[in-house]
Amino acid sequence: MIFNFFLYAVGYGLIFLLQALIQKAFSKSDTPDEGHLQVDVRSVVLFCVFVGLLFSVVTQWLDSMVSYGHVVIAVLLSLLVSYWFFLAPVFYLWRKKDFVRDPELEKAIREEGFHYKVLFTDAFKSNAYCTGGLPNARLIIVANNLKKHLTPKELRAVVYHEIGHHKQYHIFKLFAINVVITLLIISMFRYLLNMGLSVGWEVFWVFVIGATQGLMVYYIPAKFMKHMEYQADLFARRYFGEETVRSALIKMDEVTGGELTKGNINHPNLQKRLRNLQRVES
Repeated sequence: MIFNFFLYAVGYGLIFLLQALIQKAFSKSDTPDEGHLQVDVRSVVLFCVFVGLLFSVVTQWLDSMVSYGHVVIAVLLSLLVSYWFFLAPVFYLWRKKDFVRDPELEKAIREEGFHYKVLFTDAFKSNAYCTGGLPNARLIIVANNLKKHLTPKELRAVVYHEIGHHKQYHIFKLFAINVVITLLIISMFRYLLNMGLSVGWEVFWVFVIGATQGLMVYYIPAKFMKHMEYQADLFARRYFGEETVRSALIKMDEVTGGELTKGNINHPNLQKRLRNLQRVES
């Protein structure tokens, strides 16, 4: 069990380390966001430890589990995989002093029929996130420095982009994708356990499958997330118009030293997002 825990954790860790190295190698920003980096490192370490521990326990149970037990385990593991969507709100509750609600902005969006908490923070820079899967825990978190670089209308467009993620159930869709991926991985482990491999080969395949799941959990949802970014941009355009959303994206690109121009595995680059804003919605 300790062997398995170590191998799962290392397998996941290598995937995230590779991701970080790739992003650093292609980053155009000369001023890395250290606060955000610290949050990412802490999250990855906790993620690897929890997933490694859970999978090492799961492998002890697979043979004796009834079929629905696999589904239960898949859902529980997917909650961890979806850390930023389901468990992050708990993290924010523990650190309330680092986040300040904006009652005026919340009132404005409430008048439009949207009931979300909007928090501003210095924990990261030049970005915004939506998080939380339960109705009373859906948050929108915005970097404080955007208030300085964006007009009030542009800032609201950024907030409405995040509202678009909530309103179009992107969090739940990604969670469902993660459940399916995790069920596939559990099936792979069950097959592995029934092969009767020697200890050496079992150690090798435990590591390979752990790393494979890390890649699947990282890569496959990321492809869906790109499409969801387009949808969220169009949602914001519906309320503030193409020019305001375009201006907000361009300014955020400037503030981040060209990060939006570059894009990443789960965000289309700026040029593609600006083209998307010109689309006629059907």
